[in-house]
Amino acid sequence: MSRNPLYIFETKPNISSISVRLEEDLYLHYRHDLPGQLETPNGFDYHLITFFLTNNERQVIHLDNHGEFYGQMDRGEFYLYPAGISGFTDWQAIDRTLHLIVKPNLLRKIALTTECLNPDRIELLPVLKDRDSLIEYLAQLFFAEMQNDNFGNQLYLESLSNALGIHLLRNYCVFKPIFRRYTDGLSPNKLRQIIDYIQSNLDKKLSLKTMAEIVNMDKYYFATQFKRAMGIAPHQYVIEQRVEKAKRLLQSRKQPLFEVALNCGFASQSHFNKVFRQYIGTTPKSYQKQF
Repeated sequence: MSRNPLYIFETKPNISSISVRLEEDLYLHYRHDLPGQLETPNGFDYHLITFFLTNNERQVIHLDNHGEFYGQMDRGEFYLYPAGISGFTDWQAIDRTLHLIVKPNLLRKIALTTECLNPDRIELLPVLKDRDSLIEYLAQLFFAEMQNDNFGNQLYLESLSNALGIHLLRNYCVFKPIFRRYTDGLSPNKLRQIIDYIQSNLDKKLSLKTMAEIVNMDKYYFATQFKRAMGIAPHQYVIEQRVEKAKRLLQSRKQPLFEVALNCGFASQSHFNKVFRQYIGTTPKSYQKQF
């Protein structure tokens, strides 16, 4: 049986919990926990990053000569159990945590497709207590998306997953990966193909995988090359184009708001309202009244 942390979490009492599988090799698990313990004498088959949403006292012990910590874990801090490392943690109060559960294969795939020059030496370092501004930022975005009624923006979640994987490779490996350096992004022809595809499919669910296949790239490599060419991540570009299309439809005043939302690829009218206000500074209804 796969030694997935989720299987152990399922046996632990809690106030509430949410589990989400983002893709084959990445899970999110939120817990509003009661005091308890977690022991992994044989380690996991997955890397486990536990991010603290509240303060709490914890005891974390890595048994493979990786050190020991006892004391307060503050909101925004995290610890990292690499796959295969045995450990023990004991928390003495109610707390809230978000667990990022990463299969090693995800990091290997990212290393291979970003043309890392030493992809066979991917091994993460154990971390007993640390704070990392990017991990904190990504964890908060993941958590916010889990609480969103419209959870499931595939392109956005894939982009967050990709950013997490690359950050782990660059900053938490025993042997620091060596990445091939590139000076250009997508070729003009391939970039034109992608932009035409996005513009023609704004009303549909878009994914990194599908876009990458159009230009015969892996999705992880494609994401980095698109950003290098456009100066913006694929999911951000798609959102901007959806908002621009919505503006044109609102100006024409030919469709009700819910149809505009669907025709621009938003999950619901409430999702449309939220994103439109974020980018334009007003609601779609108020914007339409100007024309």
